[in-house]
Amino acid sequence: MSRSAPSYSKLKLLLSLFIVASVSVSARAEVGEGINVWYGGLTYGSLKNNIIVPKQVISEHDDFFTDRFIGNAQEYGQSSFEFNDATQGYKVFVGVSASENWDWEGGFIDFGKTTSVFTTADVAGGSFSHSYYRSSSDLKAMFLHVQYRFPFEIVEGWAPIEIVPRLGIMGWNSQVKSTFSTDENNTESYDAVFNEKGTDEYYGIGISYDVTSGVRARIDYDHYVFASTDADMVSLTVDFLVPRIPYVFW
Repeated sequence: MSRSAPSYSKLKLLLSLFIVASVSVSARAEVGEGINVWYGGLTYGSLKNNIIVPKQVISEHDDFFTDRFIGNAQEYGQSSFEFNDATQGYKVFVGVSASENWDWEGGFIDFGKTTSVFTTADVAGGSFSHSYYRSSSDLKAMFLHVQYRFPFEIVEGWAPIEIVPRLGIMGWNSQVKSTFSTDENNTESYDAVFNEKGTDEYYGIGISYDVTSGVRARIDYDHYVFASTDADMVSLTVDFLVPRIPYVFW
């Protein structure tokens, strides 16, 4: 698989935002707020992962079909494409609330697996009647983001909910495995593996609520960019807070 290079201007913008956030947090620490909240978190959610590109799958099938002259087949009359781009993913991360409103979170994310099958029928000139091109994707990343908490009181006396926008950067790795085969027992089968990695940005927003003094729940929406494609994830996050630990950004 080949895609365009990441936008380094965007990466520079993200780095600038991280530096601004760090300076803001450092300023608060220097005036006496050097006690910060660390926490661990788990996220599980549903997403659409577009690493498998339908047009690319069909093109790869046709390369096997025509360039290799499988069974002397010349063309096919019918075709169908089944694509399952909906999957489930999860995140495991560590976070620190280095001031009252600023959080940093970093960790690992698994975007789940997506699959596709391209099938042909009415093959002319060959020893088989159907061909199949099956693909599956595997996408993972390491991430780091900064987020800001906007408290919003709904009911007096209750803990406020918090609106949590975030902006981050990730280093990702993808693998797409594909297999070309036919419906005849004596026909050869061909496998292909496409690996790719990159560094790209993402953004999101969440709604957070303190369930107890040590547990926070959050509903999130995040949009991830992978060079020329993307993924959208809706998820539930649970933060587990640990006792306050002295910590200062500098």
